[in-house]
Formats: sequence, structure tokens, C-alpha cells
Amino acid sequence: MVSFSINYIHKMTAHKKLKIGILLDSYLLPHWAFVALERVIQSLQANIDLVVLREQVKSSRLKQNRTKYSKIVYQFLNRLDGFLFKGSLAYAVPTSIEPFLKNIDTVQYPSTESDINVIKAKQLDILVYLGCEQLSENIFELAKYGMWTYQLGNPEFNRGGPAGFWEAVTRQASTGAVLKMLGQNEQILYRSEVMTRAFKPTQNKHQYHYLAAGFLSRQINLLADLGEEQFFNQVKKFNPELDFYSYPDFQEPDNIEALSLLIQYIWNLGTRVIRKLFYYEHWYLFYCLNPNESNKLHQYKKLLPPADRFWADPHVIFENDRYYLFFEELMYNTNRGHISAIEMDQEGNCKQPVSILKADYHLSYPFVFKHNEKYYMVPESVENKTIQLYECTNFPYQWEFKMNLMEDIETVDTTLFYQDNKWWLFTAIEDVKGSFYGDELYLFWSDDLFSQQWNSHPLNPIISGVATARPAGKIFVHNNRLYRPSQDCSVRYGHCTNFNEITELSEQAYSEKKVSAITPNWDKQVLGTHTFNQEGNLTIVDAYYDRFRFFNKD
Repeated sequence: MVSFSINYIHKMTAHKKLKIGILLDSYLLPHWAFVALERVIQSLQANIDLVVLREQVKSSRLKQNRTKYSKIVYQFLNRLDGFLFKGSLAYAVPTSIEPFLKNIDTVQYPSTESDINVIKAKQLDILVYLGCEQLSENIFELAKYGMWTYQLGNPEFNRGGPAGFWEAVTRQASTGAVLKMLGQNEQILYRSEVMTRAFKPTQNKHQYHYLAAGFLSRQINLLADLGEEQFFNQVKKFNPELDFYSYPDFQEPDNIEALSLLIQYIWNLGTRVIRKLFYYEHWYLFYCLNPNESNKLHQYKKLLPPADRFWADPHVIFENDRYYLFFEELMYNTNRGHISAIEMDQEGNCKQPVSILKADYHLSYPFVFKHNEKYYMVPESVENKTIQLYECTNFPYQWEFKMNLMEDIETVDTTLFYQDNKWWLFTAIEDVKGSFYGDELYLFWSDDLFSQQWNSHPLNPIISGVATARPAGKIFVHNNRLYRPSQDCSVRYGHCTNFNEITELSEQAYSEKKVSAITPNWDKQVLGTHTFNQEGNLTIVDAYYDRFRFFNKD
């Protein structure tokens, strides 16, 4: 289920594999949990040494009936949403893991001292549990690093559940998932967030379950690579010393509360349909040629495309005393982007746009840069499952394919940066099918730009979370400090642009901190902005508003 080739995984140092035990309620798992365990089984860093089976706790008939009638409206809402968005139910499809565990020693859930001794004799490093029933605490200590399990939903907002449901119906900006270690040294091992699908509980659950599916194998591999001390130093960032919870313990809504939510659900469904019928997102460009005013978005001027297309993802080159704007141009009638360019003088006078790069798949985010007196471009080509490099043969309008930097990879908004005699490649990857491209940022490096042997950073993904992972423009230096623009898609896709100071960048370490943001508040029409670039005196961003589909004039 991993989207990128093994060629781009970093080489592992020799070490003893971790010994893993798996605690199961049943061999039949929801598909997301199957994917999580499949990745562990296939890992080069771990061996599955034991399976512990337990019977699920069954509720009494009386409790089942009481739940059935008191929650009937909630159940109807979930079924309605599942019917309307049934493609998003894939995460919950029961899938058997048994064929992968045929030759693994198996014991029953320990109820006696002899059962516990059998597990102890295995000397497990980790015991993994992907169920949801209560466990006796004596089992937490049967592995060196305790029991690892998931807490799904947003732990800052929703403790109790249903996970993903309350985040959707209350329009929380993001929905999270957490991998925890239970035991005497209980702590969070990993956490991340996806954009909440407002009033779409099924889609919301689908997205964060598949994001979470990558956590388990990823952290097992990291523990094996870094060793105990360095690993637990890394996970400290997920464990604040003070952690207050300011919300009630949620539970399934009763019929009265669920009826109110059902009415809101139908209303929101109707308004979304009306919006799609009558409006569309229209992206365009804002620019500023006065460096003293570049931090005041209300001073920017508009660069508007015709009504039949949008312009987004602007990148800038200054050459021969003129600016050249490279951007995605998408025609609404084909819904496929290509790369275009506009020449601008230093007073802001523009020539007509020229289409410079087309393919039979979508192209966007034209990252353009200069190397050894030549210009190169890395456009987004996720539909082709490549990271492509183009060379300019006649600046700025003629480009030829040079090579694929990576192949068999689903990635967006690739951004290169040259420092310390190395090329650093930042890109957002969909690690597990069913998650979202913009949720996790990966970093690779190479001594040679023209290479297919890119080394994966050992901390990949270096940033995880919809609020700050996805690239939003070239990395730049300001006052001797290094900044990485990123997208915040937690409210909606392309909501705003963050500026993150890179405080550490090396083959072994990476860290950054958010210092500022551009939010869509400078113009009452603007609903989002997701790309920032600056060259010379020119600063440029993109933005979008909802445009009426009918009676439009250029």
C-alpha cells in the first residue's frame, strides 16, 4: 500500500530486528487496520513473533436493544451518509489478516499465570493492539516498550467518541489520530491531523483512518533505526508537559440531539449541491512591486485570468531586467492544468500569457530555478506518478524533458533547495492509499541534481499534519534565516499560507517553527491563498473566490 518505490527509502544500518507481538480480537480486521499490520509484517525492521487472540466482549441483549432504540436517529444519519458516500466506507471493510500469520505462534489472551509466562518467554519488544475493548493492565508490561495502540479522533477536542463524527458535525478544523504506548511509561508516539470533512462523517473517518495506518510501521522502523534513547527523545515533541482538556466526554447523540444534527446535515448537503451548481472556485494572482509594501496584502494588485480558466501556483524568475511569472493555467472545459508564463516589466506591465508546457495529464506548481547558468523546472505531475525535471532550451518559453528524478511515486508540490553542497527535495506524499497528499511532508537529498538515487531522510515524514505540511513556494532566506512556505488546509483546501523558519537541516535532523501566516482577510472576496513567491522587488501570491457560473464576462 506504500505509494513510493523502495528505491527512495533510506538504507538501514545493521541491527537486531524488533520482536513484535500482535493482540487481536479476531483475524478479521477493518481494512485500515489490515493495512497497518500488513506494513509491519512486511517491514525489514521487525519480526512478528507471537499472536495473542482474545474473544470480543459481547453486550447483553437488553443493552443492545436499549442502544438500538435510543440511538435510532444517529444510526439513520450514519447510514444515510454511508449510502451517499459509500466509496469512503473502504476503510471499514472486514479483511482477514490470517493468511499473513499462518506460521506465527499463537496463544489465547492471558487469563492465567501460565498464559502470561508464555508471552513473557517470547521477550517481546512491542505488543500491538488494534481493537477497542478494555484490557487488563497486567498485559501492558509484557513487552519491553509496552503496548502500542491507536487513539482515533482529535484528542484535543473529542475524547469519548464517536471518533471523526463529532469533528465533522461541529466543523472542527482538523481531525487527528494518535499512536500511543500504554504501560508505566505511557506516552504518545506519533500524532497527525487531516482536514475535517464538514458534515461528511464517512469521508472524515476514511481519510484519518488511512493516514493513521502508516503510523505503526513508521514508528517501529524509527525505533529500530535510532535506538531507544534517541527514539524517545524524538517523540517528546508529541507529549507536552501540560495537557488540559476543555471539552466534555463525548458519546453517541441521543435521538433528540441526533435529529437536530440530521436537519443540519440535510441543510448542508443541499447548500453544497447548490454551490456546485451555481459557483466554482476561481483562482487568480495578486502581486506587489514595492518591497516596502510587500507585507501589506491589501496593497497588492490583481492579475485576473479570463472567465474560462484559473491561474494558480505562481513562481517567479527575474532575468534581463524583467520578471517572468510561471503558473498553473487550468481550463474549466477540460479540468486539466498546464504551465503558462507571463512576462512583466518592472512597472507591472504584462504581456499576454503563453502556454509553455502541456501533457496528457495534469500539470501544476511549476517550481522553476537556475543551476549552472541554465533554467530548470519541476512541475507537479502526480497523475503520471513521477517527479519530472525539465530543462529550458530557449528562455522562457521552450522547455524539454530532461529526466525523472523519481518514478512510481504519488507526490505533490515538489520544492528543491540547494545548501551545503547538497540538493534537498521537499515533497508531499500520500504514504497510504486513501489518505491525502497534503498531510505529510517528506525530505530527500542528493549530491547530484541529475540523479534518481535520492536518499530518504531518516525522520520522514519530517512534518505531518494538514495545517503545515504541504509546500507553498520556494524556500528563501530573510535576515540570514531560512523560511519554508507551507499550506494550511485545515479549514479548507488552500485556506492560507504559513511561514516556517527552518531551524535545523541535516542528513540526520530536521526542525522548523511557524512564525507567521498570510490569511485570506485582505479582500472580502478572497476565501483562500496557498502559494507565495518572491524575486527581486516582486512578491506574488495566488487567491480564490467563488465565482458565479452564469453570465460571466471577462
